[in-house]
Amino acid sequence: PITQPDACQTVFDMARHVGWAKQDLTQLVAIAYRESRCMALAHNTTLNRDKSTDIGVMQINDKTWCKPSKYWPNGYLQAHGLISTCDDLFDLENNLRSALAIFRYSNGWRAWSL
Repeated sequence: PITQPDACQTVFDMARHVGWAKQDLTQLVAIAYRESRCMALAHNTTLNRDKSTDIGVMQINDKTWCKPSKYWPNGYLQAHGLISTCDDLFDLENNLRSALAIFRYSNGWRAWSL
């Protein structure tokens, strides 16, 4: 298995590849470590009061970002062509690309409750 330092380096490298700005990478990796220990297959299925789950390295909430809603009938990330299903968020590249879209939509880190 990949150790956390190796996994976090992989997150850093992939984040640069998908377009994260250099000045945001340190914070991104710190959040990825806090949220998932930099593990792409992380899946929180137990801690949310609304029964939603958090998926992948950046723990993207399914109810908010990839399930159908009043405003996004196919899901926000699907409407923007980033994923097809919530399970696509288990892929590191898809997760970090989606997190970047959420970061831009939210004007920063607010989606991660810093």
